[in-house]
Amino acid sequence: MEKLLGLKVSEKTRHLRLIVAELGRIANHLVAAGCYGLDLGSFTPFMWTFREREKIVNLFEDVCGAPLTYSYITVGGVTADLPEGWLEKCKTFLDEFEPVIDELHTLLTSNAIFIQRTAGVGLLTPEMAFDYGCTGPVLRGSGVDWDLRRDGEPIYTEMYDGYKWRVIASTDGRYPRTIRIRPYRRRLS
Repeated sequence: MEKLLGLKVSEKTRHLRLIVAELGRIANHLVAAGCYGLDLGSFTPFMWTFREREKIVNLFEDVCGAPLTYSYITVGGVTADLPEGWLEKCKTFLDEFEPVIDELHTLLTSNAIFIQRTAGVGLLTPEMAFDYGCTGPVLRGSGVDWDLRRDGEPIYTEMYDGYKWRVIASTDGRYPRTIRIRPYRRRLS
């Protein structure tokens, strides 16, 4: 909509949006990893990932008053400034979450059930990934070094100007690699 209207947002808005968008990205990856574990018959990763996601949802509720429908980012800006003390809460969450990333990764990808049910299955070549319209971690897990935040239209890439991060792509195209991309993605976020 902003592109259509020719709107530019302020620097502060850009940074606020980035923080909320990246927290949303982390929350989404937690849901994906937890549900993937559940689909493979492992209940504990599901509970652990949703525990961490709930902390992010609480941050969103503090920002916009809604735990699931994040109505913070609006056309031309954001609904309000961050509440007092919110950045400190966010930093505390991120500091506490950092060591949990490795625990979650080990819990899922070192799990015998995960290994048995994914070993040697799901080879997805870069060509197949494009043909099937794959995006995000599935595309990068197939060996394609492409990320909307870096390679998309300027309206997406400009939001990340001045931030250091890198895209991690797999080289072997095996489906379990896509789940391994996720922890690195969360850490870099």
